[in-house]
This record gives sequence, C-alpha cells and structure tokens, in this order.
Amino acid sequence: MSSLKEQYTKFLQIEEELDLFNRRIDGIPYWDLSRVEIFFELFEGKSSGSAKTKIRLIWLKKLLFYVRSLFNLPKNPLLCSAKDIVFSGGQRRVQVEDGTWWDIHVDPLLGNINVSYMSLEYPINLEHYGPAKTPILYYFDVLITLGFIRRMLGLTKVKLRTEDLRFLESVREELKTRFEVDVDVTKIVIGRLHERQSLLPLCLKFLKRVKPKLVVMVTSYARKSLLEACRILNITTIELQHGVISSYHPGYSFPNSARHNVLFPDYLMVFGEYWRTIADYPIEEDHIISVGYPFLEKRIKLHTQAKRKKQIVFISQNRFGVPISRMAVELSKVSDFDYRIVYKLHPREVLDWKARYPWLVDANVEVIDTLGTGLFKLLGESMVQVGVSSTAIYEGLAFGLRTFILDVPGSEYFQPLLDAGQAHKVTSVSDFVKQLRDEENVVHPDIDYIFSRNGVTTTIEYIKRFLEKCDSTRPHDL
Repeated sequence: MSSLKEQYTKFLQIEEELDLFNRRIDGIPYWDLSRVEIFFELFEGKSSGSAKTKIRLIWLKKLLFYVRSLFNLPKNPLLCSAKDIVFSGGQRRVQVEDGTWWDIHVDPLLGNINVSYMSLEYPINLEHYGPAKTPILYYFDVLITLGFIRRMLGLTKVKLRTEDLRFLESVREELKTRFEVDVDVTKIVIGRLHERQSLLPLCLKFLKRVKPKLVVMVTSYARKSLLEACRILNITTIELQHGVISSYHPGYSFPNSARHNVLFPDYLMVFGEYWRTIADYPIEEDHIISVGYPFLEKRIKLHTQAKRKKQIVFISQNRFGVPISRMAVELSKVSDFDYRIVYKLHPREVLDWKARYPWLVDANVEVIDTLGTGLFKLLGESMVQVGVSSTAIYEGLAFGLRTFILDVPGSEYFQPLLDAGQAHKVTSVSDFVKQLRDEENVVHPDIDYIFSRNGVTTTIEYIKRFLEKCDSTRPHDL
C-alpha cells in the first residue's frame, strides 16, 4: 500500500502535467472547487482503512430540514442586521459541564470581542446541537434550502462543451491509470459547479445585507461560495485553523501553479509557530499568523488536575476507523495487559458504529458513542493515546499523553513529531506493547511551539487590528 506522501506527490504531478488549475468551464476555475473531494476519494479508494458504510439521510429527514429552515425566521441570516464581523464556525460543537454546546473555534472569542458580530453555523448531518453557547447565532440552512430549490427549478446552469467533457474523462482515465482507483471526475466537477451556481448569489445577498468588514471562517475549503462572495465584495477574510494541516492536505497544500488560481482566505491564523511552514500555502508567509488555540487552552486549565487512570484512549476517524478499531480489539485480548481501553468515536461515526465496526460490539473495549462525552475530560484522565491523523492527537499531546501513531497511509501527518521522537509509530499490537513498556523513549514535545499561549487575547488583538485597517479596497498588510 503506497503512503499518503507518495499518493499526494503523484496527485500534484498530475495537476501540474495537465495544468488543471488553469482550466476553466464557462470561465470558472473548476479544479479548485473539486480537488479536495477528488483526492480524498482517490485516497480512500487506495487505502484499505476507510469504512465503507455511510449514513444515508432519508428523504423525509431532508424534507423536514428544508421546511424547517424556511420557517425558522429567528435563525435566518438573510434577516440579520448589519454587523462588523461575520464568524462562520466549524462543524464541531462540544458540550461542557453546564450543558451548553460550544463552537470550539469561535465561542471562546465572543465574550471579549466588543464589536458587533453574528455567527453563521452550517448544519451537522442536517442538525444543530443546543443549547448553543453562541449568543448571536444564525443558520446557513435556509441558504442550503434556497440553493436546492434553485437547482430543482433549473435556475443553475453549467455549460460544458464537448471538449470539456472529453478532457474531464481523460483526467479520470489518468487518475485511474496512476492510482488504480476509478473516480467519477465529471460528476464531482459538475456537482461542485452546480453548488457554486446555487449558493454564490445567496451568499452575495447575505453579505450585502449584513455588510461585514471582516469574515472569520473555519474550513475555508468547504466554504468556497462564501469565500468567493467575500472576494467579489472586497471583504477581508481570515481562516481560523480547525485541525491538522500538513504538506499532504489538499485544502492547504498546493503546487506552484495554483498560487494565483485558488480561492483561499487573505489570512490564516494557526495554532502555533509549528504550523506556519508545515504546508505549501497559496498565500504569503507573513499572512500566516500564530495565535494559539483558545478552547484547548481553557480545557487544559480545567482538566489537567484530573487524576490519571491507567487508561489508553484510541482516537477514531472516518477514514482510518477500521485499522484503529481492530487494533483496539486485538489489544484487549492481550494477556497480562492491565490498561483500560477506551475507544473514542468520531462524531460522524456515532450513529452507525456498530455497522461500521461490528468487532467492537462485544469486545472488552469501552466505546464512547455519545456526543456529550467530553473528549478533553477523557484526555485529561488518560495516560496514553493511539490514532492516525486526528487533531485530537495533537490535543492529547498538549495534555501530556504518550502518543502512538498507527502505521497506515495518513500517519505522515505526524512525521515531524515522529522524526523528533515526540510520538512513536507502531506497526502491530506486539510492537505497541513493547514500546509502551519501554519508558526510556519518552520524549515530551515543545507544546508552546505547537500551541501558542494566550490564544484568546492574541486572536482578538489581531482581529481588532484587521478591523481598524479594513476599508473598501483589498486588505492591507499588518
């Protein structure tokens, strides 16, 4: 099985050889809209670690979502008044001790921002979790619904010429030859173009009503229509880092030919200095700013006083859940192994984990299958963690956990830490047990380099400086 590095290098070569970032359909640079989905389909098809089961949202649930969004007037962003800042948070809410659900990337900032703002939330599996901590909260739902209606009424037009179709099929064949995985490139490209055509006018309408000086977002590669609308209206955009970034992440690392042909925020605020040069970003280095991770900082202060248990937490992920869960089960069968084994599901695995990983059902492993169970509390009380490329692994490092990375494609995300001996790669259960019992190889990482301190203060200071410099032109340098 080829490594993630080999696969991504091959992918970049194809992009350069076929000049994909300079290709247009009806004047639109379609490859930038599609490459994240295409690469991950290739990767999952090539890797044996991805679970094949998918949650199929039935039409009744979709219909209820569409109807609800049209009549949920208090959460309709098209009815919001003018604000200085629009926050477009991530799709990760965490329930804390008082029962409220925090948007972990946005909510720590809102109590100290002292300017007018609103938060625009995307749904998670067509749902929202509450009661939400976010005070001024609107949902993207109605824009999704109106976009769907526009598509159903035939109001979105994607004009593909015969030569466009032929070229996309040639890209499909080239990828199939080199990766031995068949991805329907034409279908993905057409889907992304229809999504753009349906959402871009609505995003423009929303921004013209709210008139923000600044849009602060998470996962910009999943917010392309909002990002493009900001660029059209000359609104400064900032992305807050939400997870692991590496040289092999198609949302952040690009070939040279892409630098002026991609939609990317004007600035990227990262967790710490470690992340500033970890990928080939399509923006200038001085536009990548180290600010910290406010929510993690808050959780560490709360949970580091917890009594440690002789406990190992396995951090699951959609793409790697099969090998991670199989290792947890195999470890539970090892005789004279006295660690408690906990398996923390990814939120997107919770609903159907028994179908994905039936071997976990009767295993001597505690499966955390409720969204309300706090990851940070679990990290604070554990001694060891095992995973592949989850952000939670970095968070566990900040809690002082000994860290082991399963040797599957995707483990390259942690290569710098592996090279420094701050995490250890494991190939099997016996290898893991042997390394775990070897106390001489314990090396503690420089957490301040990975996560800068004073995250709330630093982030807010930068946001205020951006606001002071925002005007009707393109953003100034700080």
